[in-house]
Amino acid sequence: MNAKTKLVTDRIRLRCMEDRDQATLFGLLFNDPDVMTYYSGLKDKRQTREWVNWNQRNEKGYGVSLWIAEDKRTGEFLGQCGTVPQQIENQTVMEIGY
Repeated sequence: MNAKTKLVTDRIRLRCMEDRDQATLFGLLFNDPDVMTYYSGLKDKRQTREWVNWNQRNEKGYGVSLWIAEDKRTGEFLGQCGTVPQQIENQTVMEIGY
């Protein structure tokens, strides 16, 4: 495993988000109304870049973030999941996201 890889199973690899993930996140998730049903709305390309940057800062600052889930064999994008800090009532708490 390299430094960007967080967890590997028989079929799936979880890794830190990288700048190159912006196009995939935008094209497959953030621009799809069905996927974004429980968010406040779709994300544009700028907001997608900010999302990746936010996750990269979380990884550096907290050691956790949403990670990219990909097929171990093919590298195909499967989604994102992980733990992220959220501010609730002036307190940082960890949330599981997927």
